[in-house]
Amino acid sequence: MSEVLTKLCGGLETDPIKGLSGKEAEQRLCKFGLNEIVFEDKFAYVKMFFSQFQSAVVILLLVAQAVSFLAGEVLQAVAILFALLVNALIGFATEIKAKISIKSLESLMKPNARVVRDGTEHLIEARQLVPGDIVLISAGDSVPADLKLIDTADLRLDESTLSGESAPVYKSATKRQNQHDSSLDENYDEAFQGTIVQTGRARAVVYATGLHTKIGNLGRLLFTATSNRTPLEQSLDTMGAQLSKYIIVACVILFFVGLMHDESPWSMVQVCIALAVAAIPEGMPVIATLALAAGTRKMARKGALVRKLPAVETLGCTAIICSDKTGTLTENQMMVSDVVTFNQHFKLEGQGYEPSGHFFDQNNRIDNNHVQSFDSLNLLLKAASLCNDAKLENHDGQTSWHIHGDPTEGALLTAAAKAGLNQNELSANYKRIAELPFSIDRKMMSTLHLEPDGKQILFVKGSPESVLKKCSYFKQDSKNNENSPFTKQIETYFKEQNHILAKLGLRVLAVAYKQIDSSKDFALSCQTENELTLLGLIAMSDQVRPQVEEAVQACHRAGIKIIMITGDQPATAHAIATKLKLGNGTVLIGKEVEQMSDAELKMTLEHSYILARTTPEIKMRIVKTLQESGQVVAMTGDGVNDAPALRQADVGIAMGKNGTDLAREACDLVLTDDNFATITHAIREGRIIYSNIRKSVAYLLTASFSSVLVVAFNVLFHCGFYLSYCGSI
Repeated sequence: MSEVLTKLCGGLETDPIKGLSGKEAEQRLCKFGLNEIVFEDKFAYVKMFFSQFQSAVVILLLVAQAVSFLAGEVLQAVAILFALLVNALIGFATEIKAKISIKSLESLMKPNARVVRDGTEHLIEARQLVPGDIVLISAGDSVPADLKLIDTADLRLDESTLSGESAPVYKSATKRQNQHDSSLDENYDEAFQGTIVQTGRARAVVYATGLHTKIGNLGRLLFTATSNRTPLEQSLDTMGAQLSKYIIVACVILFFVGLMHDESPWSMVQVCIALAVAAIPEGMPVIATLALAAGTRKMARKGALVRKLPAVETLGCTAIICSDKTGTLTENQMMVSDVVTFNQHFKLEGQGYEPSGHFFDQNNRIDNNHVQSFDSLNLLLKAASLCNDAKLENHDGQTSWHIHGDPTEGALLTAAAKAGLNQNELSANYKRIAELPFSIDRKMMSTLHLEPDGKQILFVKGSPESVLKKCSYFKQDSKNNENSPFTKQIETYFKEQNHILAKLGLRVLAVAYKQIDSSKDFALSCQTENELTLLGLIAMSDQVRPQVEEAVQACHRAGIKIIMITGDQPATAHAIATKLKLGNGTVLIGKEVEQMSDAELKMTLEHSYILARTTPEIKMRIVKTLQESGQVVAMTGDGVNDAPALRQADVGIAMGKNGTDLAREACDLVLTDDNFATITHAIREGRIIYSNIRKSVAYLLTASFSSVLVVAFNVLFHCGFYLSYCGSI
């Protein structure tokens, strides 16, 4: 063990039992630095201020201001400079306000870590961890650094922020058999910073901190992403360049025409300077900035916090929205939608973990107080609630239901609660006396309970493939309430039902039970999990967020294409896309994208709506490819894996409540209510603002053009009052 730890820590020895000494930890902290991921530029505010002067029109006005000052037109020069400063300060103040608001969103307490030092367990700030520290993690903890697992017990992690996959990932300190397919399976003995422990516990050694973690490396990828200039900036730059050419040509022509009319060279220089200044509308940048600033206030009231002013008008030009699935289109909360018993298929309605909603049997709603009259359904829900280690919690007494533990088990608790089965009451009446935790090899979990009448009953839940093999009977609602033999025909029926549910992208579990003869000596073991009585199948999924379906259709009506890009499984992605009516077409897999050339990918994306099993690099490449096709692309996401694509997109949109810090830092727009539907309001506002700015610019250019025409005609036709007119411009 010491050799492994020495290798992991770069030659630094660590005692797997006692951990580092306090003195050694201090020395390593000085060497490796704090366990922080900080990309903040100390000159960020200075750069933010001077970025307000980067447009071609502003540069043109600065030139006009300098020329006016050199020509002795001090008042005019000061007026232009004042207008530019007002424009810069408005833009700077708006972006500063957004940055401060972002910091307020990051109001969570600094994470702590349980570490073993000098043989004693300590609770310290996670930022104080160093490579070689021995860390203890358990259910509910956020992994504080990149860890190599030393010892584990039923450890399952939520790695959706890294991979985009909603299903939990099983971890073990040793190589497992029958390892399931997952994008992070090769890291079976590692836990990454920022992931959440859903169940189990582990002892692990820190092997990477700060910028050297997996999250840190993804943060470095942000710097390879390049932000394009917005459509408005491109239009203003083009207009500024054209305006400069026209002004130079006009001034040269008028200068020589004036000389032909026997005017002095100096007087014609004055005329040309006045003409150049008059041709440039000083109020254009201010009007554009004021319109954008007003738009940010309106969007903030609707739940969209703008971090960068140009993002407002870019939204109005958006043609494609690339959206992450988990936590963006869906709630990242599992909910039971189907329960299948023998010859009966029940549907459930509801939202998230809130224990309210109805059961339906063949489209007929079942009153909640009648659900328990279905014997098979009632016992199945009891088993699902008792063979369970999660807790359903309500923190404010009204809403905001949360799960402490595995989201899958939380969904089972919620389904049972909808039927009036309270977990605490069940646990009191059916005392758990033994258990076999879930293992990836068995793919099932069993708990032994003492019934109110003194009998013992074993409840089992797990993958249908594993549980069906162990069943000898099945339960059906009948008058004599007897169990029936589990024939080949019955097995085929449940396998077909499992296939149908899985094809819909649902996660399916089988639930069974077994009465134990308490008169005989009994010890719970893997061999006990046989001759079970099947109760049925229970299926769940990560539900679509409220109003998302309506928002998607609103985007389609506005001519905006939506592409789902997720790290989740193809079947799950296809099911969500079908429900949202994103579009027809097959699911494009990340590995297929890697094998495509840029030209092939560009053609494929023209008719693709769903991409699954994608990595952060693939997400960023997809956004780049769409931009190279001339599209204005918005990207939505909440995880660390979305951050590079958020930075690359023309408009990056992150979730404010459940989004990661890295995603919020990389984006242009933050949805403070985590509601995808808010994007449609923001796009509508962006289009209005873009239209208003174009009208204002057209008006200002018309006024400037009128002044230029007056001077030009006076010079061309040798009128006598053009010099006095120029002095008044």
